[in-house]
Amino acid sequence: MNDYPYLSVVIPTYNSADYIEETLQSLLREQELCPWLEIIVIDDGSTDSTEEKLSQLPGKFTYIKQTNQGQSAALNHGWKLSQGDWISYLSSDDIIHPGWIQKAYDFLKNSNYIGCYPNYNLIDENSRPISFVEAPEFKRFDLIVHSLCQPGPGAVFKKDDFNKTSGWNTSLRQTPDFDFWIRLSEYGDLCKVNFNGAGFRVHQNSQSYASPSSEKAEEPVQVIQNFFSTNSSSLKTFRPLALSNAHLLSARLHARALRPKQFLSHCLQAFILSPSNFIKLKSLRLMASGWAGRLHFQIKKLIASRPKS
Repeated sequence: MNDYPYLSVVIPTYNSADYIEETLQSLLREQELCPWLEIIVIDDGSTDSTEEKLSQLPGKFTYIKQTNQGQSAALNHGWKLSQGDWISYLSSDDIIHPGWIQKAYDFLKNSNYIGCYPNYNLIDENSRPISFVEAPEFKRFDLIVHSLCQPGPGAVFKKDDFNKTSGWNTSLRQTPDFDFWIRLSEYGDLCKVNFNGAGFRVHQNSQSYASPSSEKAEEPVQVIQNFFSTNSSSLKTFRPLALSNAHLLSARLHARALRPKQFLSHCLQAFILSPSNFIKLKSLRLMASGWAGRLHFQIKKLIASRPKS
């Protein structure tokens, strides 16, 4: 009889045959040390060899295939089926680093936090590290007012608090995690744990690299507008600054997709809402990063791929 409660990790997957084995194996290795770990794979209607590859993998995990409904719907489905007191998710091209599951559980079971998240590596198509990312400390003010989404891959949170939300918003395709952390944080704080717990894969087909559609690029503003329209928050005095930062984030997404008209429109809205935002180095970097993001990634990828002497 196991005295531990379950910790459940949901992997939503769609046509990820190139990476799903490595992703799942990273969790199965954790399960060898943490037999109380529950792993659920929700296949969102894959048409490639994902199902065939998973059927050949040994290990204890649940595989469920559904009609294609999007990542958010797949995650909500998996989390509703999960048995864990604590729940998590892992994109089907990312990996968990050894020791993170035990580390997260040990931290949370003795704390008052509703969740935690680790530092992580950016990795390329071949799982080579591109760079190390030290996640920011969690501050709800920064999350909402500065549009700083602190939790990344490997985040773990309490299922009871998840059940108080409506889960991930299935209408959002670019920023459902940002929206979810805002709503979840109404019930308590999360905490950054100084542990390199995951690998976040960046490649040609990943959402973080691909050009977002015009609709997706508008989502940051939509999320912040919705927050202030549905909450009588003590942060309401910071609404102009929060919206200004959301417009800058949307501008960055439009810049990544090479849409200069929309980029300039959002920059103008951001300036009108908070002119002082434009003398901040952080804001200038955010705008510039939209144009430079792809080039920056390609340079880091080239450096990582060079043979070591």
